[in-house]
Amino acid sequence: MNKKVKSILIGGVVLLILIGIVVVLKLTEKPEEESASDSSDSSVVMLWNGEREDVVKVVVENEKGGYVAEAGEDQTLTIPSIAEGYELKHNDLVTLQNSMATLTATRIVEENPEDLSKYGLTAPVVSAEATLADGTVNTVRLGDELPTNGGYYAQVNDDTAVYAIASIDVEKLFYGEADFLDLDIIPASESGDVNISRIQVDGANFTDAPLILEQIEEDGGYGSGYNITSPISAGLNSTTGSALVSGLESLTASEAAAIATTQEEAAQYGFDQPYAVVSYVRDGQEGELRIGDETTLEDGTAARYLMTQDSDVVYKVTLTNLPWITADINNLFSSLLLIPSIDTVDTITVETEGETYTFKSSGDVQNIEATVNGNEMDPDNYRTMYEFLISASATEINYDSEPGDSLAKITFHYRDSAKSDDTIEFISIAGDETTGRKCIISLNGSSSFLTETRYVDKLLSNCQKVLDGGTPSLDY
Repeated sequence: MNKKVKSILIGGVVLLILIGIVVVLKLTEKPEEESASDSSDSSVVMLWNGEREDVVKVVVENEKGGYVAEAGEDQTLTIPSIAEGYELKHNDLVTLQNSMATLTATRIVEENPEDLSKYGLTAPVVSAEATLADGTVNTVRLGDELPTNGGYYAQVNDDTAVYAIASIDVEKLFYGEADFLDLDIIPASESGDVNISRIQVDGANFTDAPLILEQIEEDGGYGSGYNITSPISAGLNSTTGSALVSGLESLTASEAAAIATTQEEAAQYGFDQPYAVVSYVRDGQEGELRIGDETTLEDGTAARYLMTQDSDVVYKVTLTNLPWITADINNLFSSLLLIPSIDTVDTITVETEGETYTFKSSGDVQNIEATVNGNEMDPDNYRTMYEFLISASATEINYDSEPGDSLAKITFHYRDSAKSDDTIEFISIAGDETTGRKCIISLNGSSSFLTETRYVDKLLSNCQKVLDGGTPSLDY
């Protein structure tokens, strides 16, 4: 290898080494924003350090009005102004006491700032003062949020330095008194067994007539669950109506907005004319939820204000936890008007077009014996016919159709003589004789619904079919 080539190679190696040194220096160099004015490293900066029980008083001023917390006999903080008559969030008060006993910063932002306005500290958003048992007083002032949104600029005591403090360490300093209130509106039962026997909704979608749900017996002839007794008479659809019941088993607010001790204060949230009122009976005790104006949570979620009958607390509850105000009667009723168990029925009479068909049965579901007009029926045929008879269903609410002539009638007589008969009747719609595709379906005289007349047509053919010993059809 000649000298020229050797020189080129050696020069290239030296050049690569120099480039590597420059890269290392660049990588280890402090960012400009943290150089001159930031003398901290990544370690935590201890601002003060003590024991939780040493904090006997905390005074906070902020945009929500602030609060005064004082230690009680158990050395735990409470809010004296609202401690009596209201449940408080004990864990939040413990967190507050811990944070004011020991406070740390993530770094020093600037040792001796000339302009505090750039940190929002000329007019702090929060000023807090913690008094210790030995008389020591520690103060912290919070300014603007950090650019990373992970905390706030802060100053403590007489220290001129500006620190960065993590949000989690000072979040309770942004509370107002109401934020310490417990958010359980209807506590869950410790046993998990809750009985809600009655629900009434006034307002919202039920301004003309209230929605009323009444609990029914397990074997009451209408199936298990609830009956709608207003504004129509029907069974409650167990799927679409379940939230109306389960919502009263427990209810928790997302936020507490205020304490309204006067009617004037409550009126600010819409409770002079509530949007809706939900009355209920739970485990034999009456309760009431008053739902006020629309609002939003701090994260923008849609909500409404809510108050109970025995508290001055104004809560914020999300719309998803208020199923009563979005309930629609058109989606709440059960399409099946009557679903008694087969072994509770003694006799069924079907009257149509001058003909009467009488079905009598005995025995249980597995060992049923039945006759039609005195003629013995195949058990399977009777079970199918029974299923068809109770499948008479409502398709829509009858708002203004007037009854005409009776088309057919099905009457259930029960083995329990103390139980009253139930009658489903099909009635033509007055003035609709030309088309006749729909008719009124009535349960025990209530003409709340309409159905299609093709069920009546199938009823006639099925009755005649089983009388002749044939198998009825469930299709119509």
